[in-house]
This record gives sequence, structure tokens and C-alpha cells, in this order.
Amino acid sequence: MKATKGYTRLVRNLAQILSLSKLYSPDHPIVMSKIADAYKETAALMEAAKNSLVIARSADIFFVNGEKIDADDKMVVKFIEDFIELQLGSVELDPGITEREFGVFAGILCRKDGIIGTDAIKKFLTDQKAAHIIAHAASFKLVRDDENIIKKGSFVKIADLPPQVLEKFSKDLTGGSVGEALKKEDSDYKAAAHDPVFLAGLAADFVGSREAAHDPEKILWLLADYLIEEVSTAREEEINQKILENVKEKLLSGWRDNPEKRGLAENVEKTYTAINAALQLKGLLALYKKHKKELETTSRKIKGMIEKLPADSRLCSKIRQDLVKLGAI
Repeated sequence: MKATKGYTRLVRNLAQILSLSKLYSPDHPIVMSKIADAYKETAALMEAAKNSLVIARSADIFFVNGEKIDADDKMVVKFIEDFIELQLGSVELDPGITEREFGVFAGILCRKDGIIGTDAIKKFLTDQKAAHIIAHAASFKLVRDDENIIKKGSFVKIADLPPQVLEKFSKDLTGGSVGEALKKEDSDYKAAAHDPVFLAGLAADFVGSREAAHDPEKILWLLADYLIEEVSTAREEEINQKILENVKEKLLSGWRDNPEKRGLAENVEKTYTAINAALQLKGLLALYKKHKKELETTSRKIKGMIEKLPADSRLCSKIRQDLVKLGAI
């Protein structure tokens, strides 16, 4: 099955499930039969792509793995409208998804339990133990389309990157030198440094490695160091916050239901909370610097204009008093 054709077929299958659920009910045998057939096609598509399937939207454009899906009939158009109403930026189906988990995903699309919003959907997926489905608040552009890393509309495939690039990044990460390397390395290195699937897998490998024996908190902070450092705009803050969130969710999806990993999961949650605070602080500092510069320029203009007013005028005196209170002069 060709990727593009398969992606279009996936969306049509989901649109048909949604349409049938409205005609009958989400639990009707006809709907359940369609879900079973769609699952088989989706599993085959995932095997052919050898990758997760990311179903996402950006404004009113719909994507699967970065490829635009044409809304060329009313049923698909209605499905996209209903997906947008879920208040979900994107959803990721990971390899290994079971038919039961796919049914949970279909139930969300059909509003079987009336769940709306990323946080509510994430909790529902956790309660349903659907570890191979990951909900993201970010739309496709925020999760995958940082224009400084990849070309617009493309989709990062880590498996296609040169092994030496991934090896170098791994060494740089443990050495704390990724930030410096990003200033001089090529787009392949930057893609690796910002791909949540690769970063989560790398973090899990480090934690599970007997030779390295790294704590998950340490690895998360090593990732956070360079992702926080490069933040200079609100857009960069939002993009990198989503990358870190995705890394956290991918780590936790394999640990939450494992009693032996429960302690690790709790530590990761606490560490991510601290990292998120640090990321927001960096964004606020960047915002403060920007506005401080603008205020300094405004202050100079004010001082210049005051000098043109009669020094003994009541208006000039009142303006000066107000400016002193504001700290402008």
C-alpha cells in the first residue's frame, strides 16, 4: 500500500466510522465491524511506513504524517470538522497498537463518552490503558514544522538520518554540548535534536543501559538545557515546550502501568514540572528584554519631548511627577 494512498484511505475509514456511528450508534455491530476492518488496514499501513501515524491539523488543513489530505467529499469534510471540535491538535498512533486500543480511539472520535480537550482525552487514554495512542495539544506545525529544522510540510524520519549523526548527538547529549553543536551542525543533526520520538527512545535507552546508568531526571535536564537555551521568541518557547511534553508522554506511556517503573514515572512528572517552569521563565526573560529595550527607547523620546516644554509650566511639572512614579525618568 503506497503511503499517500494509505493515508487518504485511513482518513476515509475514520470518516466512515464516524458517519456510521451517527446513523446507528458507536456500539452497533455495523460500526464495530467497520472499526475491525479499519484497524487491519491501519496496522498494515503502519507496518509499511515503519513509523507512527500522526493525524493532525493546522488551521483547516488536515495531515497524516505530514502529507496533506484532500477533503474532496462531504463525509471527509464533516470528519475534519468533528476532529477540530475535539479541541485536539494531533493524535499519534504508535506501532503495536491493538484492535482494542484502536476501538478506544474510534470511540473518542465518535464522542462515545463525550470527551473533549487534550487533557481530558489524555486522562481517558491512560484510564483505558491505551498506551499506543498519544494525544497532543499542538497542531502539526508546532509539533513537526519548526522551519529552522525541517522544510515546510516535510516529516522527519529518524531512520533515514545517517547513523553517525545520531551517534554524535548521543555523545554530545551526555557531554552537555548539544547547544554549542546546534550552532554549527547541519539540518540532520538539528532534526535529531528536535524529534520527540528519537529523544524519548534515546532517553529510555540511557535509563535502561547498565553501562550508562543515567537517571531519567538527568537525561531530561540534559535535553531541557539546550531546548530552553535556544528560546528567544514565544513561538520557539511553544515549539520546544511541546517537544519536551512529547518526550515525557512517550517515556511515561511505557512506565505508568509498570509497578517496577512507577517510581521513575513519578520522578519524571516532577522533573518535567520543574523544566516547564524553567522554560516559561526563559520565555518571560526574553519577553522582558524585548519590552525593556522598547521602554528604554520610549523613555528617551519622552525625555526629549519634556525638554521642549516650559520648565516652569504646571503641565510639565505634573508630567514629570507621573513619569517619576512610573520609573520612566
